[in-house]
Amino acid sequence: MVAPFTTNVPVLEIPRCFAFLLLSSAPSHAAPPPPHALRSRLRLHKLESRDCPSVWNDILVTSSADSGTGSLRWAYEKATDTQDVDYENWARITIDDSVGGITLDSELIDGAIVLTILQIVTETPGNTTMITAGDEHQFRFINHTGNNGIEIYLQDLEFFDFGTMGNGGTIKTVAPLTLIGCDFTDSYAGGNGGAIFSENILTIESCHFEENTADGNGGAIYSIPESTTAGITITGNTSFYFNVAGNNGGAIYFYTSSGMLGIYDQSLFYMNNSEGSGGTVYMHGGSIESITDASDPEGAGYFGFWFNQATGSASHLYLTQLEAAHIDSDVIGGSSSDGYVIYPYSLIPPTSNSYWSDINTSRTGAIDTNWPI
Repeated sequence: MVAPFTTNVPVLEIPRCFAFLLLSSAPSHAAPPPPHALRSRLRLHKLESRDCPSVWNDILVTSSADSGTGSLRWAYEKATDTQDVDYENWARITIDDSVGGITLDSELIDGAIVLTILQIVTETPGNTTMITAGDEHQFRFINHTGNNGIEIYLQDLEFFDFGTMGNGGTIKTVAPLTLIGCDFTDSYAGGNGGAIFSENILTIESCHFEENTADGNGGAIYSIPESTTAGITITGNTSFYFNVAGNNGGAIYFYTSSGMLGIYDQSLFYMNNSEGSGGTVYMHGGSIESITDASDPEGAGYFGFWFNQATGSASHLYLTQLEAAHIDSDVIGGSSSDGYVIYPYSLIPPTSNSYWSDINTSRTGAIDTNWPI
């Protein structure tokens, strides 16, 4: 039986049943980072058992089919069968290692979820399961609407070819969402959020987003939490490659009044692009809590912001307001119509500050500054 996974974000109030030991490695070669070069995987070690829910609805997926006994769809339907499930129960759906991959013919979840906790994980942490949309860009994996009294956790899942003409190509949810060791590739949204459209707390650890596209804002992620203080936390060598937004936020668009964005643990944003502003991140309101451990003074790894582009302003970060924050990160290359890598941080244009010297032609030193000056 696979143990329930946990997260270190205290606002989610996850029971202290188990803890993660993160074993990560960074590449040491100096060539431009290839896709998945930064992938690190979690190894789950049982430390102790306490404060666990009294009843787990544990269901094992043994079939790669879209439906039928043992399939992922069968497991979800069984987990949410109100005749068998207490509304306070936690459901954990575990995909057996023997299931090489799953192809779905329609959305797995469409509507409300009658659970308090929903986990979809693999049998052995670190062994990923590929989940593919059978009809490219025609439906999401999860379209969760109606209730936000649930928390969703996905671990070690690789998503391919999901999409919608609306918001959130792979996942659209009003619930707190935790993603650990997940990949999102070639997801499409005709609206906002090429891969993810989140209306609540979003926690991302050791994930990879590649070649996702939104015709609107947020090539990979669009976050517009209902709570004014809900934020985004990105950790564990998470990487964003070649994501594209038709408007703002090549990788991430965050619309909030007072929420915070935190990026930690050597995350990488590589060649993302927006047709509007913010080649990497566009923040409407809120503040950057911190961007730390994204610097690489030895030049050995691939961390920080590399060669992101914006047709409008700010190849890397576009902020509609400035709040106190700390940024300690590498910035390499990048282009935008006004030449700024960060807007509206007018004290650091690329041609008048040593941090940005030769920004378009060579590696720069790490940014290390506290805002505002």
